[in-house]
Amino acid sequence: MIPRRFVLPAALACVPASFAAGAVAARAVLAHATPAIAVDLAQPLVVVTAWHGLGAWMWAVLAATVAGAAAAALIALAELRRGAPCALAAIVATAAAALACALAWPAIFSSDVYAYAAYGDLAARGLDPYARVPAPAGSAIAAAAAWQWGGATPACVYGPAFVGFARLLVVAGAQFGTAATLLLFRLVSCAAFLAAAAFLYAALPGGPAARARRLAATAAVALNPVALWCVAEGHNDALMLAVALAGAAFVRGGAVLLGGTTIALSSLVKAPGILVGAAVALAAGAPARMRRLAAGLAAGAAVVAIAGVPAAVRSLGNIGRHGHYQPQYSLQALGVLGWRSLEPAHALAAGAAIALALCAVAATAGIAALRARDASAAAWFAIVVWLALPNPYPWYALWVLPVAALALDQPPFAALWAATISIVVRYLPDAFGSPSPDQQAVIIVLELAPLLYALRAAVPSRTLGEAALP
Repeated sequence: MIPRRFVLPAALACVPASFAAGAVAARAVLAHATPAIAVDLAQPLVVVTAWHGLGAWMWAVLAATVAGAAAAALIALAELRRGAPCALAAIVATAAAALACALAWPAIFSSDVYAYAAYGDLAARGLDPYARVPAPAGSAIAAAAAWQWGGATPACVYGPAFVGFARLLVVAGAQFGTAATLLLFRLVSCAAFLAAAAFLYAALPGGPAARARRLAATAAVALNPVALWCVAEGHNDALMLAVALAGAAFVRGGAVLLGGTTIALSSLVKAPGILVGAAVALAAGAPARMRRLAAGLAAGAAVVAIAGVPAAVRSLGNIGRHGHYQPQYSLQALGVLGWRSLEPAHALAAGAAIALALCAVAATAGIAALRARDASAAAWFAIVVWLALPNPYPWYALWVLPVAALALDQPPFAALWAATISIVVRYLPDAFGSPSPDQQAVIIVLELAPLLYALRAAVPSRTLGEAALP
């Protein structure tokens, strides 16, 4: 039996070790690749897309990696919550080691980083990334992105601040080639996530007596294996999170106006930033300074409106011309699949109505918890967001984890944290390709199953002052 003082270090070590073992296993699986995916393997960054049996094996390796890292993270959380000695630097270092091991994988499961690079390249060439345009001649990055996305990169849906930042990264990596540029995007995402973990710790209230709880809440985000994997894939949600949580940390430090403005400006990276940052700032102790916080949020929102609305109008106009509403692998999609067999004509509306009804149930529990000043309110509203998403992706876990972590020790947090792990199932259909409707329904149920646990916890049990990291 391991001495108690070694349990936490061993658990922390097992998080990156799981990703390292997964990298070795993934390379072993790819050793059996067939000529059918030779073109995929020749790309600057390999993305597992419709590989059928081989794709299922690659996903199985990822799922096993996530399961192993999640088990280790849960042990670490339990030790931190009981007060085992640990430093913030140890948690951040563990996350950094896990990200390094994830970067060693031979393939990823999302093509988003290609799109980011393409937007930066288009901006550098004076073209509009908010319009769906063919790859410009002579651009290796745009050509690679267009191949990944079926002929043309989708119109950008991110804020102008991110597009400007992507332009800088593309220009910086231009002389090193497409593969290096894509790696640069991924490294920046990793750095942003590590910074976000430190900002979250700084944003949480309390003195020395609350240190263990603050560390545990930070670890709940920083050591979440799905979040780590998505960050290593290069998703820009990490950048959004870093800015939003930096603003929350400013609020906690007393710079309320600056913090509120910074929180709002995070939406110039990605729209949900203002919601994430404001929720953390409010739940972590800002209600006493609501007027100054609201003024800061309003000032930042005004800047976002001036700088971001024109781009949003162009993007939404393009989506309106070329896209249509189609929920996938979500609560709405499950309702559509079930209703389609009864009345196909109204399946989409029925699916949305079913999802809204269940969201209302969770929202009611959240409102009751809020009125009782119960810590679980934050997690309940995060659950509402998760259930309302028409097409939840694994990287959306970065939106809800910081808010849910404020309700540490509460059942809704446990359910939501588990749901951010089970969402790894969402990678399977893209890795395998074209599942049947019955298979889609099974995938959705596996994604959402942990949230059923939350329905057992509708009665608040602790006050905000007791349970929300005093």
